[in-house]
Amino acid sequence: MDMLTLLRQRGHRITRPRLAVLQALAEGPAHISAAEVLSEGRRTHPGLSKASVYRTLQLLETLGALRGIPSPEGRSFVRVAPGHHHLLCQGCGEVRDFSGCGLCDSWREVADEERFFVAGHLLEVFGLCSGCRSKREGETS
Repeated sequence: MDMLTLLRQRGHRITRPRLAVLQALAEGPAHISAAEVLSEGRRTHPGLSKASVYRTLQLLETLGALRGIPSPEGRSFVRVAPGHHHLLCQGCGEVRDFSGCGLCDSWREVADEERFFVAGHLLEVFGLCSGCRSKREGETS
């Protein structure tokens, strides 16, 4: 379900600022910061305020459509999709998507045994990207 439909179904007003945020999210990169949403949103709605962006992102996160991810600059946001997986670099904040976690089959078995319906899952793996790891190894040499 798209975010606009989700907002409507949950009874939230569809305002110009919210539409600008939704458009920025739809047209922007998969991992986007609030500052990037503000910048992109102002292209279609020049009066878009920082407060409107943050309120809308928070609402979308509460509704489960977005996930906030810690980054060195604060938080970035990603659209939530079933089976969405991330590698998160704790050095530079890079976020990489990956698929096929190998745990999916285990979760399905447990869910079947427990008669539990799994609607989706998120997996976030924290560590260092190769660039940050090389830099740290160079500092300790």
